[in-house]
Amino acid sequence: MSLLKQKLVQIIEHRHFLLICLFSGVVLRILWICLVNPDQVSDYLWYYDRAVSIANGSGYAVDGILTAYWPVGYPGFLGLLFYLLGTSAFVGKIANIVLYTATILLVYRLSKQIFHSEIASRITVFILCFYPNHIVYTSLLSAEIWFLFLLILGAVLLLSARGRSGFLMLAGLAWGLATLTKPQFIFLPLIFMLVFFIDWKILLKSAAIIYLMVPACTVPWMIRNNRALGKPVLSTNGGIVLMISNNPYATGKHIWDDNVDGLLGDLRQGDSDMHVNEVAREERARQIGLAYIREHPGRTLLLWPKKLEYMYRSDIEGLFYTMG
Repeated sequence: MSLLKQKLVQIIEHRHFLLICLFSGVVLRILWICLVNPDQVSDYLWYYDRAVSIANGSGYAVDGILTAYWPVGYPGFLGLLFYLLGTSAFVGKIANIVLYTATILLVYRLSKQIFHSEIASRITVFILCFYPNHIVYTSLLSAEIWFLFLLILGAVLLLSARGRSGFLMLAGLAWGLATLTKPQFIFLPLIFMLVFFIDWKILLKSAAIIYLMVPACTVPWMIRNNRALGKPVLSTNGGIVLMISNNPYATGKHIWDDNVDGLLGDLRQGDSDMHVNEVAREERARQIGLAYIREHPGRTLLLWPKKLEYMYRSDIEGLFYTMG
């Protein structure tokens, strides 16, 4: 066993190990997007269609109706790419490869900052380069790769800042864009700072700068939504998500069917996302979810383990949506 361990360490420490991993990871992803061309469905189709609308100058809209149903971060990024490079899913797939390769390099840096171990950092790179579901995800126009890049970029900048304002502003900018992509991220910068900073002066300075930069990214979008939809929100699906998780038909899985949709009454979603008032629908769904939690606290708590199990028991959604 010790001989095998020694051999593995030699391989990992080889001067070309990182280069071979990165090259192989990029080649595998290029081959994947060239050989496998899945239909963009569900959320991925939504992102594509909204990006096309943005690139064409129609704004973040569905059939000419302005929307904020999903956060604008990824469709906005994809729309900019489509405007500059042409409207094609292949453009988004190439962007996925570039973003994920950059993420691998950033994770390598972050691992060294956290663990102070070259071997641990190299093993992390190896896992990310060859992790099957992450390779498969390259063919999908999903927000996850874009979001992961922003999350890790902000973390690396935060730990590199050492109290320097410029780095902290860049970290805040990256995390502001991450919040535009997934609004729940708003709380995570503070968790990062509490975990990694012992010095309270640096912590307070970092928090002040970062939480000034995050609103610089998000407030303009909230103003747009207030003008377009009548409410200063980042997205209008938070209440829907809450209701999906907390209703008489909830099982811990993500279930959206006629029974769940019917709870919304005259604001039910039906076959379209945009033919009803999405702000009113989101608020009604929120109230339904909150009312169910208040009236059924026991069942709500009992569903938590099932939700965790459903979320973490497998990691094959990329393959599922790619291969059907």
